[in-house]
Amino acid sequence: MMDSLFSLLIKNDRMEVSIDIKQESFPTSSFSPDQLVQWLSDKNVVFGIDQNAVNRLCYEIDTVHFPFIIAKGHPPLNGHDGYLINRLSANSNNKHQASKLVNFKDILNIPSVKSGQLIASVIPPTPGIVGKDVNGNPVKAKDGKPFSLKPGKNIIFNMGNVYSTIDGQISFMTNSVNVFPVYEVPGDLDMKTGNIDFIGNVVVKGNVPNGFRIKAGGDIKIFGLVEGAELEAGGSILVSGGITAGHKGYVRAGIDIHSQYLNQANCVAGKTVTVDGSILHSNIEAGERIIALHGQVIGGRISSVAGVEVRDIGSIHYIKTEVWIGQPHQVVSKINEIEKSILSLKSSLDKLNLLKSKLHLIEKQQGMLSQKESLLLEKQKLTQRKLESDLSTLTEEEQQLRAIMSVEMDASLTVLGTMYPNTEIHFGKYSKLTNYKCSNSKVKFLQGEISTIPL
Repeated sequence: MMDSLFSLLIKNDRMEVSIDIKQESFPTSSFSPDQLVQWLSDKNVVFGIDQNAVNRLCYEIDTVHFPFIIAKGHPPLNGHDGYLINRLSANSNNKHQASKLVNFKDILNIPSVKSGQLIASVIPPTPGIVGKDVNGNPVKAKDGKPFSLKPGKNIIFNMGNVYSTIDGQISFMTNSVNVFPVYEVPGDLDMKTGNIDFIGNVVVKGNVPNGFRIKAGGDIKIFGLVEGAELEAGGSILVSGGITAGHKGYVRAGIDIHSQYLNQANCVAGKTVTVDGSILHSNIEAGERIIALHGQVIGGRISSVAGVEVRDIGSIHYIKTEVWIGQPHQVVSKINEIEKSILSLKSSLDKLNLLKSKLHLIEKQQGMLSQKESLLLEKQKLTQRKLESDLSTLTEEEQQLRAIMSVEMDASLTVLGTMYPNTEIHFGKYSKLTNYKCSNSKVKFLQGEISTIPL
C-alpha cells in the first residue's frame, strides 16, 4: 500500500531522505506510524527517522507540504587542526585573549622574553567524530592535522611547550618561533649608522631615509617614516609613521607588513598587508590579504591571493586602479612572458626544420653535401637540440604555473565605502573594468564571471 502512495527521495550522500506523494490528492486510507517506519526500513532507511514527521504523515497529512523530510543522518564532525598558542598572552591579565599565532598580526609591540621563559605551546589536533547515514552506515570524519613546528632560533621545544634560551624578542614565522637578539637604532638611520644586516630583530626609533638598507632575520620595527629605502625581514615589518618611497626601494616581509599609510611604495608580504590610512599609487602584493579599512586605494596595483578589504577604491577623478585577486599579478605576467618565449622558440624551430629539409633534399639530389653544407647541417642539429631543450623547460615551467593558476574560490574584493569607475579587477586571466560607481559591495568570481554583490 505504501509504495502506491509515496516515493522516497534520497540525497546522494545518504544524509537526508524526503518522502513525496504519488497522487495529487491526499490518501484516504489510513496507516500507522509502525507501518510507515516498517516501510522505510524495507527501503533500507533505518537511522535518523524523525518520529514527529512520521506522526504528522500519519495523523496530520493535510498539513504536510511535499516533498517532506522524514529522516536525517548524523554528519561526520571533522577534527580541529593543531595550532600554536601564545603563552605570553595566556599568562597576562586577560587569559581569555590567548590566541592562535600561526598568523603574527600584532607587531606593534614586539614581545620581549627572558631566558627560560615559556613562550608558546603546541595544541594537538582533535580526532574526527564518525557520522552515520540514513542507511545506518558509518561516515568517516577527518582527523585534525598536527601543527608542524619547525626548529627555530634560540628556543627549546619540550613536551609540547616552547621555551626561550636567551634574553631577546620573539619573532613568529609561519611554522616556527624564534627568539632573536635586538639591534636598536636610537634615532634616524644616517651615514654614521650605515646599512644594517642583522640576524635578529631591528628597531629604529627614527626615520629611514632614501637609499638605506635594512635586512633582518626576524622583524623590523620603524617608529618614524620610511622613504625610498630597502627593507627586508624574515618575519614582519611595522612602519608606524608610514612609507613615502617615490617608487624607489622596496619593503619585503616573510609574514606581515603593517604601515600607517603607503605612498608610491613597493611592498611584498608573505601573508597580510595592513594599512591604517590610504594606499596611493603603490604596487602591493600579499600572499594572503590586503586590508585598508580606514582609507582609500588610489592608483597603482594591489595583488592578493585570498582577498582585499578596503573602504574606498579609485577616486572621483577616475584614476586607474588595478586589483588582482586569487592569483598574484606576477604569476599571470610570468605566464604571459613564457607564452611569448614559447611562440618564439617554435617559430625558430620551424625555420630550422625547413633548413634541415632543404639540406637533405640537396644531399639526395647531389649524393652528398659540400663541406660548408655539412657544417651548416651540424650547426642546425646542435641549435635544434638546444632550442628543443629550452622549449621543454619553458613548457614544464608554464604547466607548473598554470597548476596554481586556478582562482581561489573564496577570494573577494570587499568595498565598505565606494568603488569608483576605472577600477580594473582581475581574477586570474579574467578581468573587468568598472564603469560605474557602487558602494558597499563585494566582488567575487562566480560561475566563470566577475560579479558585484551588494553587502
